[in-house]
Amino acid sequence: MRIVIYLCFLFSGATGLIFENLWVRMLTLVFGSTSLAVSSVLTAYMGGLALGSWLFGRWADRIKNALRAYALIELCVGVLALLIPLVVQGLYPHINSWLWSSFEPGFFAFSFLRFLFSVILLIVPTTLMGGTLPILSKVLIRTEQEMGTVGSRIGWLYTANTTGAVLGTFLCGFVLLPSIGLRLTNISASAVNVLVLGLGLLLVCGFIHRWFESARNLAREMAEAARSALDAPEEPPAPALVLTPLQRIFVLVAFGLSGLSAMNYQVIWSRVLSMVIGSSVYAFALILMAFLVGIALGSSIMSTILRKRRTRNLIVWLAFVQLGIATMAVADYFFVDQYPYWFARLVTGVEDFH
Repeated sequence: MRIVIYLCFLFSGATGLIFENLWVRMLTLVFGSTSLAVSSVLTAYMGGLALGSWLFGRWADRIKNALRAYALIELCVGVLALLIPLVVQGLYPHINSWLWSSFEPGFFAFSFLRFLFSVILLIVPTTLMGGTLPILSKVLIRTEQEMGTVGSRIGWLYTANTTGAVLGTFLCGFVLLPSIGLRLTNISASAVNVLVLGLGLLLVCGFIHRWFESARNLAREMAEAARSALDAPEEPPAPALVLTPLQRIFVLVAFGLSGLSAMNYQVIWSRVLSMVIGSSVYAFALILMAFLVGIALGSSIMSTILRKRRTRNLIVWLAFVQLGIATMAVADYFFVDQYPYWFARLVTGVEDFH
């Protein structure tokens, strides 16, 4: 069951980042190749993920068949992704001309209005994407005994999703877009959502659910028989970490500010590195891949630490991680002027090697 869930989230991460790359390229037709296009997609993308995680997180415990709900979400994402290019190509040029001719706004007002239209366009599919994590978490964390390893299990789920995101970014930027173009890339990614994660999973989720329930009941019966034979007491579940209300507020605020700074880092680094490697589709894919590889590595490393050590000082760990991020970001600032020189040395070294 876990293998199926991890594979689903791997494919979901891959298609999600393919869509993000495609939407950035599409919105350059609206904003041009500027940081405003990247910021618009990132705002809608991350805002939708947050909104979807909050909404579906509230409903997840009430959903009877969570795996079927996940399949329906992915089916809707694939269908909406097919429609977005049609809206961008058919409607946005007319919106631009209508806004300018009707209101004659200044640069900032004009940019803000176009930004609002972009958010409205992308908020529905990204909200559905954000709902996949709480839905699959409900499927993965089934019993009270498993709650002691919730940090490790959700960490590996996030790792699978981010690894898929890295693969999707690479495939989109270096394989699909250069070879088959934007339209066919979008159709291919939508087909994975609709056929594999949507219709395919709907066909088999009933079988998977029944098989999982049967296997779990059989395992429970065998475990009870073994305990009765050995007269061994049942092992209590690992104690859960209890947070005070003040600690909970601190963790949520810190996590929100961490996401705010992370998105700022991505936009800033995109602009900095564009001076070195240009503003092509390869440049955005490289920056996104580097960002996601680091997130996947960090998630997998911390999941391993949580599973092996089961430390209770998690707030202290969170504080040290944030201090490490801040330290590396400040150190990175002092080396920005050296990036073009290092890149030139790298290119020269590769040419000399060949």
